[in-house]
Amino acid sequence: MFSNIFCHRILCSPTIIDYLLENYIVWPCDVTLEVNRNMLANIWQEVFHDQLLNEFDEKKYPKLIGIKRIVQEQQNGSLAPDYQPVL
Repeated sequence: MFSNIFCHRILCSPTIIDYLLENYIVWPCDVTLEVNRNMLANIWQEVFHDQLLNEFDEKKYPKLIGIKRIVQEQQNGSLAPDYQPVL
């Protein structure tokens, strides 16, 4: 019930929608179906190489996950982009 209120009042706000679309890649994912949870977990592991997402209880959704780009300097002086989840 509260997740529906959150989605309706916050995520449906034109101001929030405009901000998210302007600053992020927005990918909604309904994880109430097991096939979708598995797909998201596989993508998560491929990108972040960890199982953190699997520790979340699907009853505690919706989740809003931000992903920020970080740059790490490698030994040869080149910069390597990487991504870090922000939960």
